Amino acid sequence: MDKIFHILIAEDEPTIAGKVKLLVEELNWSPVVVHNIPDLLETLSSSKIQFDIVVLDRMMSGSDSADYVASLRMQYPALKIIILSAIDSSLEKAKLIDRGADDYLAKPFETTEFQARLKALVRRSGSAATNLNYEVANISLDLIQRSVSVAGTVLNLTAKEFLVLHALCSSIGKIYSKNQLIESIWGFSLENETNVVESTVNSLRRKLEQAGAKAQIKNTRYVGYWIEI
Repeated sequence: MDKIFHILIAEDEPTIAGKVKLLVEELNWSPVVVHNIPDLLETLSSSKIQFDIVVLDRMMSGSDSADYVASLRMQYPALKIIILSAIDSSLEKAKLIDRGADDYLAKPFETTEFQARLKALVRRSGSAATNLNYEVANISLDLIQRSVSVAGTVLNLTAKEFLVLHALCSSIGKIYSKNQLIESIWGFSLENETNVVESTVNSLRRKLEQAGAKAQIKNTRYVGYWIEI
């Protein structure tokens, strides 16, 4: 593998962070280390580096990273996520994979297995299984450029509007409850913000209608939201 892959390591234990960083460097890849969830989110959103993999410690500074996996998957669909956890449980692994993690490795881990897992993830990152573009009627979404156009005209969407539209367009016909959208896009900390989904969807719906979109966002109270062609 001649390409230099960029790996973001989120780990609050200095010894483990140093070990993981060294293992990444042994592959001749480029590691960046952060030690808490806020720094992880800030690095992903502001860095000019497009990271290939995030190595995510399960518990960091009192925060459970499991609460952020669904949001990371939605916001960075090309990013591969491997969880490192002291919890060696098939149930926990299944839960994290279901939320959007690509792999789960229990601590302590063998160095050769960890490096093999990383290599497997970068091989998967180049596969056709990751769909980074969607066409729904005359709406086009480009997940790399994070842009949306209707009949060739680019829309000016907020980050959250883009993520809501991505969720709906990635599963045509699927109904997303309000809580599902909050969990995957805003995170668990906004559970009590009762109007955030409604206001975002209303703004997005208005922009799509004004641009002449042939697909519409529908909703039923107490049920959820879906896109209809």
